Amino acid sequence: KAIFVNTMCFTLTLGTLQAFIILSSEAKGIELGQFFFTIFAATLIVFRVGVGRRADRWPRRPLIVASACATLAGLVIIALASSIAILFTGTFVYALGFAYLPTTLSALLLDHTPESDRGAALGIFMAVFDVGIGLGSLALGPLADLWNYTTMYLACAAIGLLGLLFFLFLTARSRCGEGA
Repeated sequence: KAIFVNTMCFTLTLGTLQAFIILSSEAKGIELGQFFFTIFAATLIVFRVGVGRRADRWPRRPLIVASACATLAGLVIIALASSIAILFTGTFVYALGFAYLPTTLSALLLDHTPESDRGAALGIFMAVFDVGIGLGSLALGPLADLWNYTTMYLACAAIGLLGLLFFLFLTARSRCGEGA
């Protein structure tokens, strides 16, 4: 449960960003918000190449916490961005965290899944991943209409933080993710 809830909460942040980054940038008078996608993709590609090795050498739980914190920091920077430089910095920090988060969460999932159930577990993981992305705009979009994009992104970060706290609470009792 800890892995799936954390995945849902963080992919919800990605879905929200994907749906609203251009509109939120334009609302703040920031041109070129569409480069979020280029910076995000390039950062993921560069850092995911080495993620597998790190996820196997470092204890999973601390790596999950560090990458979740980077993702949340990036989201807050994006929420508060007042210029293209700050938006791009937030995008890079967000993507850096997100490069490690799903990879390490899925590795942790496999650590605690019998070999005969790994395909099913990964299938559920990917379904949760996709549902989180899909729910992002549906669940958080009304907040942008009600208040503004900054508030929507900060609420999104709060959801991610709650997912991380849930993960920490459940894994602290089971020592899940302490070793590689």
